[in-house]
Amino acid sequence: MRKIKNILRRIRLVYRPSLPVLKLVVLVMVVVCTVTLVILGAAIHTGQKRNQEDLQRLEILQQENRELTRRIGEIGSVQSVVRIAREELGLENPDAVIFEPVETTEATEPTETEPPETEPPQPESFLLTFTGDCTFGGTPARVNAETGFLKVVGDNYDYPFQNVRQYFENDDYTLINLEQAMGDKGYPVDKKWTFRGPAEYTQVMTGSSVEFVTIANNHSYDFGKEGYEQTREILEEAGIVYTESYKSVTVTTGRGLTIAIYAVDASLSAMDKEQMVTDITQLKESGVEVIIAAFHWGYENNFRSNSAQQELGKAAIDAGANIVWGHHPHVLQPIEEYNGGIIYYSLGNFAFGGNSVPKDHDTAVLQQEIIREPDGSIHLGKLTIIPCSVSSIKERNNFQPTPYEEGSEEYKRVLSKLDGTYGGPNLAIG
Repeated sequence: MRKIKNILRRIRLVYRPSLPVLKLVVLVMVVVCTVTLVILGAAIHTGQKRNQEDLQRLEILQQENRELTRRIGEIGSVQSVVRIAREELGLENPDAVIFEPVETTEATEPTETEPPETEPPQPESFLLTFTGDCTFGGTPARVNAETGFLKVVGDNYDYPFQNVRQYFENDDYTLINLEQAMGDKGYPVDKKWTFRGPAEYTQVMTGSSVEFVTIANNHSYDFGKEGYEQTREILEEAGIVYTESYKSVTVTTGRGLTIAIYAVDASLSAMDKEQMVTDITQLKESGVEVIIAAFHWGYENNFRSNSAQQELGKAAIDAGANIVWGHHPHVLQPIEEYNGGIIYYSLGNFAFGGNSVPKDHDTAVLQQEIIREPDGSIHLGKLTIIPCSVSSIKERNNFQPTPYEEGSEEYKRVLSKLDGTYGGPNLAIG
């Protein structure tokens, strides 16, 4: 036992042991002492020779064993260990202590943790942008006019949508009514107004994130069938999606919303309601998520929808359309919510090269939110209206649609035309 203590006194540790290691060392010492006692006791029990020296040794061992046992109970902190070491080694200088206090963390039993909560699926939001009539060109008589579209815009393809481009770029899909022929083929038909623009003006659309045009209107055939076919070819070459009268096209947006756009030109003859309802019903049954009905209809220069528009618009919604998007009157008409869908009766003119001095400058950009619920169901969300002028100047049309200042008289006037409270007279046709 003395040898064990002497060995411990001579140890000079160059590291800092943890409390569990110290306890283990002391436990070993106790075990050694106990074994020694057992051996000596057995020797005494068997009648081996006892002498005074053995008895004294036994008594000393018993005392040391009791002392070690007592001190084991005292070891509850690093400070106790330091005190015991100081007593054993007879060190008075604290700096000479071989054990320095260190913070220790008691081991704990591993606990079972709850699995992290899974966030419930959230609805997805998509944004579709709609405008009114666009003509990137003009009549043959005004090709070289200083205030005509070709002279004003020239080859600055960013110019027409410069002040509204941010709305087109920050949505999922932008749709316009292309009211003209494109290219240089064909001859003007016998009518008062014929509109056409060069093929290069597709860059007005592609450069401003316009993805779709409807050509189901009364100006697509302004240069006959030859001009119409060339228009289709030019749009296809530019990668611009389009649809024709009593036809539809299905697209998938970049974020995965499937949209079917169905168009009818009812400006020259009454719409075939039965055919329209059948076509939209079939689109609904095909599983597309959103159906847009693009109708060219109504009376020109009238600020109010007529009974035929109302009947046909509601029939389209009942058949499965989510949005009815109207154009042709060249002025704004009210918006009506109906049976879970919405009808924009007319969005008026927009970037319209067909008229340098329009009687009415009011127009708007509509941004319709589409909500896809976690179960896959679709419904309409918020409608955002951006009241605009067809021009960035007041004296004439410079073919650059520009938002009105929020809260201005013009801004409020646009809202009144769209909510049906506008009381002004209809415009004369001419």
